[in-house]
Amino acid sequence: MGRSAGRVAAIHAQLEDLPSGADPPRPISVTFIPAKVSDNPALLRVNPDYLVWLQSLPLLERERLLLGNWKIRPAAGLYFKREWCAVVDEIPTHLDVVRYWDLAATEKTALNDPDWLSRAQRRAVSTTALPSASRATATGPT
Repeated sequence: MGRSAGRVAAIHAQLEDLPSGADPPRPISVTFIPAKVSDNPALLRVNPDYLVWLQSLPLLERERLLLGNWKIRPAAGLYFKREWCAVVDEIPTHLDVVRYWDLAATEKTALNDPDWLSRAQRRAVSTTALPSASRATATGPT
């Protein structure tokens, strides 16, 4: 590792010597070396909780970081699971409707000037007040 560590140090030194405003050189090629967390036993000895953390990740991140599957892509069925949602035969007569969104809400600090939006809204709705077209759409085809 001494020889490659020397090359890494030399590259860092070259980058530090660039004139200000100059773009760093781009690599000619990049080689992907597939690996799994089990290929790095030293990491697991130093931080045994890392494996548990990887196992607790959502499917996409777990496949990539734990199993080394970098070909996995977000797709239908990987985010929401059908068993999380109940299918009903008819709309309940009273509903609590909750709408919430948070688009990059960041607290302003001395170091940033964030763009932010955050909102939550809750209201009770009587489904009998819905127009008949809305009721038909909500319950599905008749």
